[in-house]
Amino acid sequence: ALYPDYFTVSGIIEKGQSRKKRADAILVFCLVTGIIFTLGVIFAIIFIILHWAIVKAVLGSKNGQDDTFENLTNKSSQSDM
Repeated sequence: ALYPDYFTVSGIIEKGQSRKKRADAILVFCLVTGIIFTLGVIFAIIFIILHWAIVKAVLGSKNGQDDTFENLTNKSSQSDM
């Protein structure tokens, strides 16, 4: 062929299709990533609801120091009175 492929009509159509395929691939990737992320969040929420006692215990143990500090301050304030 005397002309390069991108001068022909078929070359232009193929270029457009490859761009469209790339855009489609990006959209599919984003969609799949979003679905996986959403499912992960939903599973986390279900886990928290089902195991609320465990979650509460873990949060309580982290804040346990604050509770003991409050109890100590309450006792000291009562002894001052």
